[in-house]
Amino acid sequence: VTVMLVVADRAAADLQSGTDAPCHDRTIRLVEVLEAPTFPPSGGWVGPWTEAWTMDRCGQSFRYVVEFTAADDGGTDYRLRDPIKRTGTGATPT
Repeated sequence: VTVMLVVADRAAADLQSGTDAPCHDRTIRLVEVLEAPTFPPSGGWVGPWTEAWTMDRCGQSFRYVVEFTAADDGGTDYRLRDPIKRTGTGATPT
């Protein structure tokens, strides 16, 4: 849930940076696993994994790549790459 909120807020900032009116309508449309961790027989997971999150924000689509790694404290760390703004059939970096 935390990652979803971070992605949503970052998309909001990307869109609002060039507009006068703020937009509060945002929806996660698709989450794709690009690189999965391994799951050993002993349980848990090993290795990083990567997901692509596609978000709709007031009619504009943004794709975020989220990289997950194991944290030293046993939790999970994540990092967002720069978004790709999708317009029509093509995609351009923002």
